[in-house]
Amino acid sequence: MKNIKKIILAGVVIFVLAGCGGNENTSSSNSWVSIEEGLALAKKENKPVVIDFYTSWCKWCKVMEDRTFSDANIANYLKDNYICVRVNAEDKRTIFEYKDSKYTPFTLARRLGVRGYPSLGYLNSDGGLISIVPGFIPPETYIKVLKYFKEEHYKKNVSLKSFVEA
Repeated sequence: MKNIKKIILAGVVIFVLAGCGGNENTSSSNSWVSIEEGLALAKKENKPVVIDFYTSWCKWCKVMEDRTFSDANIANYLKDNYICVRVNAEDKRTIFEYKDSKYTPFTLARRLGVRGYPSLGYLNSDGGLISIVPGFIPPETYIKVLKYFKEEHYKKNVSLKSFVEA
């Protein structure tokens, strides 16, 4: 009888955990678009773009998805303030246009200076690169990073590091 209770409890825990990333408030379920769609939306809605450069094998990319992008506060802030684009930086087949040139996700990542994963690219509403920020960022820090770029503190000669630490 004890084993059955343990199995049922384990099943409930797995069921609950499996559902954590899929509710309607998470960014992964409602706001990630292709780069072509993202650039068009950014111009139309006059919003900055955040690009999640990831790879399928990257452990920290998965942690970023599970912990940071799935956080309700992050998901809601992204939805309200950014156009969110997800780019598999290993893709060498898909071709799209960016700034009047043709790229694959792989070549765009290289062109924008992505050297590790995850990396987050921030673009203005016209698609111009503002910055690339590499590495995993926990939600409590990432909300500050998002506000830094959205509120254009980089134009006020405030460093991202000092803004996040303040």
